[in-house]
Amino acid sequence: MKKNYFLLMLLAASSLFAKAEVFTSEHLAATKGKQVKGNVQADTYYIISGIDQSNREYYLYDNGSQVKGSAAFPESSEDTGAHIWTLSAKDGKWVITNVGTGNKMNLGSGNGSAISTGANEQVNAIHFNSDGYMTILNSNGQAIDMTANGANPTTWTGTSTPSGSRRLKIYEAENVQTKISKSLSLLPAPKSAIVGEGEYILKEGFTIGVQPFSESEMQNRILADVSRFISTINAATGLSCQAANANADITISEKSDISKEGYILDISAEGVSIQASSATGVYYAMQSLMRLLPANVILGKPSLESQTYSLPVARIEDEPRFPYRGFMLDVSRHFFTIDEVKKMIDLMAIYKMNVFHWHLTDDQGWRAEIKQYPLLTTIGAERRSSYDTPITKVVENGHTYWTGSGAQTNRKYGPFYYTQEEMKDVVRYAAERHIDILPEVDMPGHFVAALHAYPEFCCHPERAPEVWITGGVSQDVLNVANPAAVQFAKNIITELCAIFPYPYFHIGGDECPTTQWESNALCQAKLKELGKTSYRALQTEFIREINEHLGTLGKKIFCWNESITDNGADLDLMKQSGATIMCWNPCQSGAAKAASLGLNAIITEWGSGCYYINRRQSNDYGEPTGAGYGGDNVASTYNYVPVPANISAEQAKHYIGVQATFWAEHVSSNEYLEYAALPRFMCIAEAGWTPQEQKNWNSFVRRMTVDTEMLDLGEYVYARHWMKDYVPRQAPAPTISDGSVVTFTNYSSDRGRCLADIDGNLNAQASECTSFTLEEVSAGSGTYYIKSNVSGKYLYASSNTSGTMVKLHTTKTVWAFDTSTINGYVAICYKTTSNNAINNNASTTTKARLFGHGSGNGSSFWKIDAFVDTNLKEGEKGNLTYNYYYRGLVVGTKSFSLTCGEAYPPFNEYMPNGFVAVSGEPIQGTVHLVNETIEIPVETVPVSNAFYHFFNSDNGMYFCADATSNQHGVSASTQPNTIFYYSGNDLLSYERGLYVNGASLSAENASVVLLPSKRGTLDMCNIICNYNDFICIADELDATNTLGTSADASAKANYDFAHRKVLSLPVSLPESGWTTFSAPVATTVPAQCNAYVVESYDASTATAILKLLSPGVTIAPNTGVLLNAIPNAVVEMVITEHGAAYVDNMLQPSIATTVIPTESNAYVLVSNGNNTYFAKVADSMHSAQPHSSWLKVDGSVSAEKIYLSVFNGETGIYDSLGDSSLIDNGIYNLHGQRLNAKQKGINIINGKKVLVK
Repeated sequence: MKKNYFLLMLLAASSLFAKAEVFTSEHLAATKGKQVKGNVQADTYYIISGIDQSNREYYLYDNGSQVKGSAAFPESSEDTGAHIWTLSAKDGKWVITNVGTGNKMNLGSGNGSAISTGANEQVNAIHFNSDGYMTILNSNGQAIDMTANGANPTTWTGTSTPSGSRRLKIYEAENVQTKISKSLSLLPAPKSAIVGEGEYILKEGFTIGVQPFSESEMQNRILADVSRFISTINAATGLSCQAANANADITISEKSDISKEGYILDISAEGVSIQASSATGVYYAMQSLMRLLPANVILGKPSLESQTYSLPVARIEDEPRFPYRGFMLDVSRHFFTIDEVKKMIDLMAIYKMNVFHWHLTDDQGWRAEIKQYPLLTTIGAERRSSYDTPITKVVENGHTYWTGSGAQTNRKYGPFYYTQEEMKDVVRYAAERHIDILPEVDMPGHFVAALHAYPEFCCHPERAPEVWITGGVSQDVLNVANPAAVQFAKNIITELCAIFPYPYFHIGGDECPTTQWESNALCQAKLKELGKTSYRALQTEFIREINEHLGTLGKKIFCWNESITDNGADLDLMKQSGATIMCWNPCQSGAAKAASLGLNAIITEWGSGCYYINRRQSNDYGEPTGAGYGGDNVASTYNYVPVPANISAEQAKHYIGVQATFWAEHVSSNEYLEYAALPRFMCIAEAGWTPQEQKNWNSFVRRMTVDTEMLDLGEYVYARHWMKDYVPRQAPAPTISDGSVVTFTNYSSDRGRCLADIDGNLNAQASECTSFTLEEVSAGSGTYYIKSNVSGKYLYASSNTSGTMVKLHTTKTVWAFDTSTINGYVAICYKTTSNNAINNNASTTTKARLFGHGSGNGSSFWKIDAFVDTNLKEGEKGNLTYNYYYRGLVVGTKSFSLTCGEAYPPFNEYMPNGFVAVSGEPIQGTVHLVNETIEIPVETVPVSNAFYHFFNSDNGMYFCADATSNQHGVSASTQPNTIFYYSGNDLLSYERGLYVNGASLSAENASVVLLPSKRGTLDMCNIICNYNDFICIADELDATNTLGTSADASAKANYDFAHRKVLSLPVSLPESGWTTFSAPVATTVPAQCNAYVVESYDASTATAILKLLSPGVTIAPNTGVLLNAIPNAVVEMVITEHGAAYVDNMLQPSIATTVIPTESNAYVLVSNGNNTYFAKVADSMHSAQPHSSWLKVDGSVSAEKIYLSVFNGETGIYDSLGDSSLIDNGIYNLHGQRLNAKQKGINIINGKKVLVK
C-alpha cells in the first residue's frame, strides 16, 4: 500500500514520471547499549563519550578529519557510523578506529592540540577508575580533554587516573546494522532528488526536442548546447541521437519560476523532461543526465564494452547554493598550456563550477600578451630558474601512489605566455560550458615580472628587480604615486578587458609591502596630499583609481582580503568601491568584515579546512613536495563550513561563493596539478552547489568512489588518501646503525632541504647533501654521535633549550632518532626521543636550531639515506645523458655508456629537429660520474611551410609589407600585412602576395632563409635575403628599412626578430559576402562560413555547379574554395596539419600575386551590386589576388559570365547563388537543369511546377 502511494505522489509531481532506478548506498545505524566499566575488547563496536567542565556529556564522533563532540547520540539518524569506534590491540595498547570513516584517532602532542583522525596509526593506553570512568593517553602523556565545551575536545597533559574534563565513558554499540537507502550518484549532490523504481533505456535514434523559449537569444543558446550534447552522446554511445521538433524522447521546456541556474529533471519509463528558466539551467540538467549514465558518456568517449545506456527513474529539483563557484589556477609560477587549461575547464563543467579565475601574472612570470607592452612577454615571461617537483607513478602491493621531490632546476624557464587569440579561444571554450573567466593581474604587489620588463614604474628604477624564481613576497611593488605607472596598469587592464567579457576584473591587492613606498619621494608626497599617516592608504587610493577606470570599461572590481584587513586600509573608500572581496587569510574574519561593509565575499580558506588545494594533503612517505604540513586532507576540505551558522541572515547574503585555489610554486607538470587538486576540487564544488545541511562525508566518499571510473577514463591523476581501502606507502627502514654513512634530507619544502657541511659550518638548508657517519655511543644504546665526513666535526648543541643553535664542533653531542611520527622520516633528538629535535625552519637563514617534533612540525623531520659514492673508478663505465631543454621542457634526449676518463661526445649530432643549441661551444672535460646528466639549452628555428609574425624586441615593432608600395616596413601591432609565409627558401607576404627581396617586395621570389640570431639572442632569428643581406628595422623607428651586413647583424639588436607562429589567417568578405580563398597550408573553415568547390560546368546554362562542403571542414594545402559569410565580415581560417583534397575541383589556387594566362579559359570572381559571378579574363596581364582562387574551364567557352549554382537535396533542383536576378527568374526542367527560356512541358519556375503548352 505504501509503495502504491509513493508512486501516486511521483505521478502527481510529473505527468512523465512513472518509475525510478535505485542507486543503493549503505549507512551504519546503532543504538547505545550499556556502559563498559572495566576491560575493553578488540574488534567490538563502542560508543565513547566525555564529560566537559560543566559536567555535560558529549559523544565523540569523526567529522572526517577531527574528533568532535555531540550533545546527544543520534540514535534516530539513519547514519550513526561516525559515532561508532572499534579497538585493535598493538604493542600492549590500543589503536582506535572510527567505523563510519575508517579513520584512526590521533591525539595531539601538546596542550590544547586538536584530536585528528586519518590514516596514521597511533597507539594509546586506556585506563579505568573505580567509578567506571576512562581516560585515553598517548605516548607523550597527553589525554583526551573535553575542555569547557565538549563539542571541541582537545588534548591535555593527563595521568592514568580519569579526572575532571579528562573523564570518558565507553558504551557498547548495540543493534549495529547496515541500512540501505535510495539515492543518486550525482556529485555535487542535488538539492532535491526523489528516486523510484525502474529505468528509462536510451534506444537507437532517440530524440531530443526544445520547445520555444520566450527569448530568441536564449533559444539559440539552448539549441547550440543541445547540438553539443547530441555530439557527445553519440560519440560515447553510438546511439545516433538526433534533434526533433515534436514527440521527442527528451523534451526541454521553459519554466519561468525556476532560478537562473536551476532545473527540474524528470525521468520516467516513457521519457525525460527538462524544465528550466535559462540556457544555463538546461545545460546543468543535461550535465546531470549524462552523469547518471556510464562514466564514458560525460567524456564523449566510446565504451570499450557493449552496454545498455539507461537512466534511473527520478525527479530532481536542483539549483546551486551560491552564484559564484570558482576555481583559480596560478599560471605564473608554472605555465599550463591551453590544452591543460581546457582539461581543467572540462572538469569544472562536469562538477557545475561556473567561474574560472585565471591568475595570469605574479612575481614569477607574466603570462598574458599585451600588445602595447611587448617586453612583458619577452622579458617578463621568463626567469633564470624554477622550483619544480616532477612526480612519478608508483605501484606497490597493488596500490597506486604518486611521489616526487622538488628542487631548483637552475635552468631558464620561459618565455611562456598566452597570445590574445589563445586567451579568446579559452573564453569561447569556457563560454560553451557556461563558465565565465575572471582574469587577474596582481597589483600593486606581486608585480615583479612587469617591473623587471619596465623598471621605470617601480620605486627604484636604478635597481630593477629580477623575475622571482621562488615563492614568497617581494618588497618591489608598483609605484602607485607615479601617474605614468598607474596609467601603465590602466592600459594593461584596458587590453585585457577587451578579451574577457565577464563583468568583473581581479586586481589582486594581496601581500603588498609598503617599505619601498616609504622610501620614495613621490609616495611620501602622495601620502601627505591624501592627509593620511599609513602608507597602506596609498594602496586603497590606487584601488579607487583602478576601480574608476574599470567602471569606464563596464567592469566591477575583485580584490584579495588584504584590501580591507591590512592595518591602515581606508575602509570608507573600500566600502564605496563595491569591491567583491576574495577571502583567504584571515578568511572568516575577512569575510565578516566585508559583510559589515556591505561588500560581497568569496570564501577560499587557506588554513584549517583548506580550500588552497595545492597544499600537501598527507605526511605519508613519498608524498610529493608541496606547500603546507600535510594536514590539509580531503575530509578537512569537505567538512569545512564556509558560512558560519552564527551569523545573521543580513550578513549571510554577502557570502556569495566559494573557490578552490591552486598556487603553483612547486609544480612542474599537469599531473602534479591534478594529483594535488583532486578530489579536493570536488569537495569545494559540492560546497558551492549543495545546501550545507544536505552534505554528508560518507555519502561523498561513496559518490567520489563511483567518479573514479570517470577520472580514470579521462586520464586524470588523483590522490587516493580518502579511499576506504587506502594503505599508506611504507617507507624503507632508515639506515641507522654503527658505522653507517648517511645523508639527511628535510621533510619541509619551504627552503633548501639538505643537511650539509659547508667549509666546516653546518647548513641546514643546502641544495645538496654531504655525508655523515653514525657512531653508536655504546653497543646497543640506540644513541649516536654524528660525524661530518667533510670536516671531521660532529653535530653539537649546548643544551635542550628550544631555539638552541646546532653547529659543527669538535665536541660530541649524543643524538637519538625518533621514528614514530612521520612514516619514513626521523627526528634527530637531543640525547633522548622526548627532547627537542634538529629543525631547519630557523629564523636565521641556513642555520639549524632545536625545536619540538610534533606531527605538525615537518621541518623537524629528516629522511636518512645511505650515502652513495657517485664517482667512477678507473676502467668503470658510467651513464651519460644529454637533455635538450627548451623553455624548461625536455625536447630531446641522448644517452651514452662511456668509460671513466672518456671525452664528452659532441652534442650537435643528436640535436632534436627544429632546434639549435644556444651555445655552439663543445662540452669540455671527461666522464667521471656513475650517472651524469648534462642540460643543453636549445632554441627554436623557424620551421618551413608555416606563417609567422616577426617582432623586433629592440624597438617594439613588427615587420610588415607596406600597404601600397613595393616596400616592407614596420607596424606597431599585428595586422594582416605583418603575416608572412616561410617556405624554407623564400618569404611571402600574406596580404600583398609579394616576396621579400632585399629592401623591397617583388613578384619574383628571392632567396630568404631564417637563421638563429648571430648575436646569440635566445629564440630570435635573422631574416637573410640573397645570402648576405640582413633585414633590420631602422633605429629611428620610421617606416623605412635599412640593410645591414653580417658584421652589423652580430652587433645590433634591431636585426633580431622573434618569430611567432600564426594560428589563423584572416579573410575579409566584401559587400556581397562572397570571396575565394587558397593557402599553402591546411586550414579549417569556421562555423559561421560556408565553403564550396566547383565540381563541374554546365555549358548550356553557363553555370558553375558548386558543392557545399561540410560545416567546419578542413581543406588541404593549395586547394581553391569559394567562401560565403556575412557581408563585410572577417573570418579566421584556422591553420591545421591535415586537410581534405578535392579531385573534382575546377578552382585553381593563387597563393602569390600572379598573372592568369588567358588561354586557360580563366574566370575570376566578380561582384556587381547584389550579383556575384565568374567573369572571363580578357586582359592578358590580369593578376589574381594573393591567397585567392580562380576558375579554369577546359575547352572552348564563349560565355562572358558563369553563374553559381548548387544542388538542393530537399527540392531536387539547382539553386542559384550570388545572383539575385537569376534567383527571381530561375527556370528549370524536371532534371534540375537550368533553362534559358520556358520549354514545352512541365517547367519549374520560382520553385513551382508550371505546365507550358
